[in-house]
Amino acid sequence: MSGVIDIRAALETRLNALSPALQTEWENTRIIPTADIPYQSVNILFADPANYENSASYQELGYMQVDLRYPINQAAGPAGRRAQLLRDWFPRGLTLTSNGVTACISKTPSVGNGRFEADRYIISVKIPFFSNH
Repeated sequence: MSGVIDIRAALETRLNALSPALQTEWENTRIIPTADIPYQSVNILFADPANYENSASYQELGYMQVDLRYPINQAAGPAGRRAQLLRDWFPRGLTLTSNGVTACISKTPSVGNGRFEADRYIISVKIPFFSNH
């Protein structure tokens, strides 16, 4: 199970180093958003591991989803610029390591369509990864 924990740590550490920083709602945490201040929420979604050969080795697959949550009525520009910044911060081929476990960004991150939720305009950025074990 440490592989999953270390993959999460590697991805979260990289996201946390992005500047300028946004307040972040990590999995299993809650923040109280400030009215006119953007924030982001993060989920790491793991797929079923891939077994490509008849051995104990496997490939962990998944993506980190970052939901950029911006106040309504600020136009799409600020959220869109942050989405592009995230894409640039997690380029395809980037290798991240935590406790000797390596995760690699497998594709260019995708940027979803904007949507509304309560008092926020949200754009989701999906950052796909794999890790060989």
